Amino acid sequence: SSHLSFLRISHRTSGNFMLLNRTLRIEHGSSLMFDTCQIFTTTATFIRVDSGVTTVINGSALLLRNSTVGDPTFTYSTFHFADATTFSLGSVLLFENSNLMGGDSSLVTAMNGISFLTNSMFALFGNTLGRSSSLTGSYTLTVASNSSFVARTNNFALSSGGVAQSSITAPFLMEFSCMNTALAGMVDTSAKLATAGFSLTNMRMSTCNERCLLGTTCFPSLTSSFDDATCTCVCSPGGYGARCLPVDPPRTAASWQPTSWQRSNYGTYVFRDVSMPIEEINFRNGTSYTFINVTFGFQNVSFDLNQFDINTPTINIYFENCTMANTRLYFSGAPLLSRAFVAPVNITIRNSVMTNGGLIGFAYFFPVQSSILIDGLKLLSDVPSGGFSVPFQSDSDSSVSFGSFTAVDSTIIIRNSIINTTNRPILFVTSGLRNTSFMFVDSISYPGLIQTANAVILTSVVVLRSLIYGPTTTQIGVLPSLGGSAAAPAAVILEDSILFGSVYPYGITIPANGASFISRSIVDFTSMLSSSTQAFSNGAQYVLADSTVSQTQTFSSAPTGNFTNYVVQCSTRLGNTPIDSSMTNVATPQFVACTSQCTMTALCFLPYTASFDTTTCTCNCNSYGFGPRCMPFTPMEVSYNTPSQSASGSFTLSDTTVTSDVLLPSVQQLHTMTFLRVVFTGVKSGVRIALTRMQTGALVITFTDCTFLNGTQAVIYGEPVATKALRTATVTFLRCDFQNGILGFSRGFGNARILISSCIFNITSQQDMQQLSMPTNIASSTSPAIVLHGLTLQNSSLIFDNTTISSVEAAITAPHELIVQGGSLLAFRSCTVFALLSALRLTSVSISGSSTMSFESSAFGCGGSCVYIITTLTLSDFAQMIFFETTMTADTGRVLRVLTSATITGASVILLDRVVTSGASATTILNFASAAFTNMSYVQLHHVHAAQTALLSSSFDSSSFFVAQCVVAGGIDLDTVASVVAAGGPSTATVLPCTTCNNGNTELTTNPL
Repeated sequence: SSHLSFLRISHRTSGNFMLLNRTLRIEHGSSLMFDTCQIFTTTATFIRVDSGVTTVINGSALLLRNSTVGDPTFTYSTFHFADATTFSLGSVLLFENSNLMGGDSSLVTAMNGISFLTNSMFALFGNTLGRSSSLTGSYTLTVASNSSFVARTNNFALSSGGVAQSSITAPFLMEFSCMNTALAGMVDTSAKLATAGFSLTNMRMSTCNERCLLGTTCFPSLTSSFDDATCTCVCSPGGYGARCLPVDPPRTAASWQPTSWQRSNYGTYVFRDVSMPIEEINFRNGTSYTFINVTFGFQNVSFDLNQFDINTPTINIYFENCTMANTRLYFSGAPLLSRAFVAPVNITIRNSVMTNGGLIGFAYFFPVQSSILIDGLKLLSDVPSGGFSVPFQSDSDSSVSFGSFTAVDSTIIIRNSIINTTNRPILFVTSGLRNTSFMFVDSISYPGLIQTANAVILTSVVVLRSLIYGPTTTQIGVLPSLGGSAAAPAAVILEDSILFGSVYPYGITIPANGASFISRSIVDFTSMLSSSTQAFSNGAQYVLADSTVSQTQTFSSAPTGNFTNYVVQCSTRLGNTPIDSSMTNVATPQFVACTSQCTMTALCFLPYTASFDTTTCTCNCNSYGFGPRCMPFTPMEVSYNTPSQSASGSFTLSDTTVTSDVLLPSVQQLHTMTFLRVVFTGVKSGVRIALTRMQTGALVITFTDCTFLNGTQAVIYGEPVATKALRTATVTFLRCDFQNGILGFSRGFGNARILISSCIFNITSQQDMQQLSMPTNIASSTSPAIVLHGLTLQNSSLIFDNTTISSVEAAITAPHELIVQGGSLLAFRSCTVFALLSALRLTSVSISGSSTMSFESSAFGCGGSCVYIITTLTLSDFAQMIFFETTMTADTGRVLRVLTSATITGASVILLDRVVTSGASATTILNFASAAFTNMSYVQLHHVHAAQTALLSSSFDSSSFFVAQCVVAGGIDLDTVASVVAAGGPSTATVLPCTTCNNGNTELTTNPL
């Protein structure tokens, strides 16, 4: 009647936990018990009885309850008895509610067999077994003399078999209920029992739904009766507890009362307002950890989830407002999926900062329905991380690693975060996400997002409302190949996001019934959408909708297969050119116009869409689909439709210095954004605001007295299609100073008013164009201060007022077509612009619909042509290009040069009024390689004093005309048609002296704005 109990013990050892080298005798109602323990033996056994040592257990019990024990490294058995072991005279070997981690040998090794004799019992209740080769190994299990071998609610992940040899002698009881094995699944037939490796006879098997039985609930020898209704054992004399065991240990984990120094909530740890010591920290037990306002240093902080308390419903690890400088956070799951038996693990890292090579690593198998949430993290690293420790290694520069990682029915979310490292920050190495999504939401990533190594299987990759960018040497936004099949389809979606840099968005192999969606996004790349041939078959989808791409081609070669689900809807390329079949390797997708918004193949993930409502444009999902597209994932803690942050109405940042990207709340929720006296400094610093798919109503964005230094940038993005803008935006930069900082406007602005007033721009050295969201077709030698990137103005204005702009090369660039349409205005007023090359270097310009581009009361000093258009200039439908009260000094003497051709039609005008030019005299003031003025279009020069002797050489139809009034060219008064013709002007012209007022058809048209 003696008892030895180990209660609430957490221990890790490389040797045996308990070594017996003399006789072990447990007799006469005694017990050896382990209750609520976590005991790990990394290179040896849990309990080892040496050779030659007698083991005698008579009328007693060896009990293991509510514990995790054994060897997690697959080497040794958990229990090792060197000689024969016998439980007799009403003894019990009981494993209950525990995790038994057997190694490559059997769970219980008895070299000369293990026997249960004379009313004894081998019982397993509610356990999970790890990667044992078998339950009792190659040694004989003997059950005889009215003894029993029972198991209820057990999971056996045995790699070979259950019981290889057995000797069964009647009478006996053998009962298995609700038993699952790795080899046979649910064991409910004799055939499955044999498959599972249990060479037993007369075994009764029942499923989990059957009622409880005496044989799988009680110790039969000491049970007088059994209540079927309540599953209650009624004990005979000598039986104790709920199972009528032959022993009654006086103290158990449940009855033990903690003293004042013990934690009342066992296994829960909270660290608040402390600094961790600079050394390796390993957390290998407990139920939950919370870190609030904790400072970590250059150290490894490891969590071995496989060794946590298995009896808790959820394991929670939470970081809030923590600072980590070169800190490595490691989270290890179970080495095998069969061991990921514990409750779901929820890991949250929120509102924290990680710098100087910090790492976050996840490895091995995580329990089903786990979640990883990184929310509000600033991970900033200007130096390589130096590499992950085993098993997280593979890449030395990534900062969030999933190494040999497997998750099932789980969620990985990074949101409201900035991840800025030296290589693509998210690394998947031999990973598998089954029915699990990786989501990147409302966040910024540099450079790129994901890189993969070895075999990687992902169910879904989702990028929402995010910014991904990086230099030309990085494959920006490369997303991994997806796993999946017709039975388990996979998808990737890029929505309401901006990607820029080079190469291509992602390399992807679309599986059967898989899909790729690029929707309402801006993709600034310069090669193609995919680096490999796409094959469309078995229901695969490839959708490009409401997006703008900078590619010159779609794929490296034309796709093949069934194009039914290959859809291009309302998307443009190279700035503003609609994507059509003339685009290289685009093949023949289903083209859908912008006016046709209701298309099932463009909106829905087809495998999980039950029906489509064309009236409401709604995808109706089947039981597997989620969200508005019926995608194959179920995210936690994130709204698919709306931003995750609560609506505040306004955002203000003032009187601070910023050295990274400003992470903004989603613009959809805001009415005002204010930046006041903010200093942005460093090549990875800046602010990018995307106005895509905004709600209705006005948005006011104001930068006042802000400074942008040393490679920083401010970029405002409009809609992919300007005519589809949903809000009125007012953007103002007032008294801002850009010293080697860049300002950019990209894509379509509808109903917007943009004003840059009393600002200074000064570019003194070459900047990193790729890092500043510049595509490679902008020559790196242009060094712009202002970038108009694929810009379209629709009923909008962009005005530079009282602003000074200077650059060592070109001051203002437009790498794609610049479009001013629908009554819009692009104006420079009272500005001073100096550039060693052209003041404005524009790829092509289109002005239409009573719109105007004007240079008013300004001074330009240019090394080349002041306004240089590389390809074409088009003015149509009452468009105007006006130079008014402006001085332009150019080494070439050109005010405007169009390298390819100019087309001016529809009563449009080029006007130079009160303009003074100086510079070389050998070139024309308006220099067109070719130009055609048609349909009542014309050129007017009023009070122009030009250093040039030549004006322009163009063709005019009979309805168009050229007017020169009070023009001096090269010191010569051009007061006759002959003098105009002799000066290189058109042969048909109206020439007026300075004193003549003409109010006929040559008067100025009225500015529509």
